[in-house]
Amino acid sequence: MGTLKLSITENINITYGGYEYNYTTSGGSDDLEIANVDAYQAQTLSIPTAFTQVAKFASGATQVMGTYDSAKFKYMRFRNTHGSSTLTLQLSDSTNNKQVNYKIAAGEAMYFTSLVFDCNALTTEASALVTQGTQNVTALAATADEVQIKSSSGTVSVDTLIAYDL
Repeated sequence: MGTLKLSITENINITYGGYEYNYTTSGGSDDLEIANVDAYQAQTLSIPTAFTQVAKFASGATQVMGTYDSAKFKYMRFRNTHGSSTLTLQLSDSTNNKQVNYKIAAGEAMYFTSLVFDCNALTTEASALVTQGTQNVTALAATADEVQIKSSSGTVSVDTLIAYDL
């Protein structure tokens, strides 16, 4: 059984004034360690301006290219390699008819350690599930069964990594 280890390194070097800031979790207790990672799929995809399915999740699914068993999911990361175009990454829950979109700016990455997300079921008006000024935030949970990505302009290369248990 393998372990996926995620470390964060920050470095800021300000020329004016000679200030420098360095921070890393590498090798420390702040690293994120995900146990039972037995397999992964890493690839670079060409993403057009229309939504393109990059992963599908289903309970008990046979592990084949692009389709994964949701119960064995561990981690996924998407990195926009373009210099100026942004990406829209969409998690969809077809069972509950919910979606959430995330923007990935040029040169940035986004990762997920769970397929669960919160989403208002209504897209054209305020939802009764969320009552402003109260703690009423119920029935918003959804579980992604599909990941789609589209670019803001042209075709964009996206580095992907999906890790899972066998």
